[in-house]
Amino acid sequence: MIIKLIITFKYIEYTYVICMPIYRYSKTMKTKRLYDPEKEKKYPSKITVNELKKLVSEGKVVQVKESLNRGYESRKGTGTVVPYNGKYGIGYKWLVPNYDSTYYVIVRYFILTPKGKQTISLKPKSYI
Repeated sequence: MIIKLIITFKYIEYTYVICMPIYRYSKTMKTKRLYDPEKEKKYPSKITVNELKKLVSEGKVVQVKESLNRGYESRKGTGTVVPYNGKYGIGYKWLVPNYDSTYYVIVRYFILTPKGKQTISLKPKSYI
């Protein structure tokens, strides 16, 4: 949005052009940030644990790291898979139940290989 403002002061006319930035509110609506669709992080679509195992066997994703994060994951299932775009690249985080502790969950990071980037479409997080 562009606003043109004309001010007259002591017979001199000043013209200001004001560009209003477009802001997008976060999900909690507490903070707002400048919205730039080209800088929007891209994420792969949601998948299940079995689909992730299939992608690993096909060589489209590779496990890069395994770590512990604060949190809880139910021991009844095999865990949940979350789209990831961060320090290690674009891919998936697999949250696995930790049988040694209820305060920490095991996180396995799987990153897309060049073969996987060709076949898996990437979308902004708001569309996932």
